[in-house]
Amino acid sequence: MDPRYAEAHVSLGIALRQAGEHDDAIRCYQRAIEINPHFGVAHANLAIAIEARAEADANTPGGETPGTELIEATAHAVQLDPGNALLQRNHGTLLFRAGKRSEACDAFNRALGLAPADVESCLRLGMCLRLLGQFTQATVLYEKWLERNPPSAPVMRQLSILLTVGRADDSLRWAERAVALEGSAAAYHQLGNALQQSRRLPEAIAALERSLELSGYRQASLYSVLLFVLNYVHEDPQPILQRH
Repeated sequence: MDPRYAEAHVSLGIALRQAGEHDDAIRCYQRAIEINPHFGVAHANLAIAIEARAEADANTPGGETPGTELIEATAHAVQLDPGNALLQRNHGTLLFRAGKRSEACDAFNRALGLAPADVESCLRLGMCLRLLGQFTQATVLYEKWLERNPPSAPVMRQLSILLTVGRADDSLRWAERAVALEGSAAAYHQLGNALQQSRRLPEAIAALERSLELSGYRQASLYSVLLFVLNYVHEDPQPILQRH
């Protein structure tokens, strides 16, 4: 109906890329850029589609370290549309994957400034800060975000993790709130972790067992805290060996 509708070309490109039709998706983004050379979203999606095609051609999984060309392309997209929070966040994700954590922090911070209620930007900025060793800043970030936005179990869980050592009571309080809000395997796992830090071992074991049950017993990483706690409640090593 409207061949010069750049946004429609981008939307079609996204659908094609998700269907694995990378070449057709690239042509859609290129057409959108022809119509509107300053359309930052089109530039960003073109860069992502080119990377996806390269990964498919090389038969490599996603999550590979992004190349300089891709990062520069998304940086150009951000320059064209600096008020787009999603572009800022996606650019930060690429920088993070490339090991540029300080730059990624800046991008996630800008994204959060543009969209203060965005859970993903909050979580990714917090992760960046923690990996940079800025634990106090990450704690303040999560606390302030939770003060100003609707409840979020993932943010509560991350805050609980940060408070586990040194502020065990606060850690437990946030873990309990996360379970009440979400009741997921991850929420119960952090609740068990917080309970064991408070030396409430039977309750910790119950929460950790519930976490395993909710995960279908298929997530190996969820066993670690339970196996640790069992050392405090069994004198006979055989039950611990069986759980391992």
